[in-house]
Amino acid sequence: MKLVLDDMVIYVWEGVYPPSDDTFFLLDNLDLSGGERVLDVGTGTGILAIRCALKGCYVVGLDVSRKAVRNAKFNAKINDVDHLTCFLCCDATTPLRDGCDFDVVVMNPPYLPSTGDPRIDEPLWDGGLDGTSLIARVIDDLGRLLSENGTLYFVASSLSDLAKIMSKLEVANFDSAIVAKRRLWFEELFLIEVKKCPTSG
Repeated sequence: MKLVLDDMVIYVWEGVYPPSDDTFFLLDNLDLSGGERVLDVGTGTGILAIRCALKGCYVVGLDVSRKAVRNAKFNAKINDVDHLTCFLCCDATTPLRDGCDFDVVVMNPPYLPSTGDPRIDEPLWDGGLDGTSLIARVIDDLGRLLSENGTLYFVASSLSDLAKIMSKLEVANFDSAIVAKRRLWFEELFLIEVKKCPTSG
């Protein structure tokens, strides 16, 4: 499948998560000035990473799927931003060293709760029992990935346990806020902005 979106051409390979309502929701609300160091967790086709790179950012994209990483590299090349992007196949953010100091972390994670039926659950959207498994893992790593004034943006759903995630962020000493909402026919999407709590003098 081929998508033409303003300044981007995105090819979606079979088995890679296709850009959907949640993807476009994040794209529409991502405000970058250019020059930021960006981490894209669960990059899929690379669409978010490529949009950031087209704005002049340097982007590292991660995905557990080797096929997705190859798809993202292909899309970066045809959009002429391969010199601004690096894509790695890995499980969440575990291989990244401490002190990466990303200015922005973006994530459109699998957020739908598992049904418990392996014939139905699909890794592309399965977010674990309460829809928060990948989000929770990234939060555990966030302190060593974000720069002092860095920001995480991620998409969550009314079908996942958002209260659990917001509580986890508070315990981990992060400020979080819902900065955008979008109602779909079966759920509501939320864009969450996360920053480190200011240190007291």
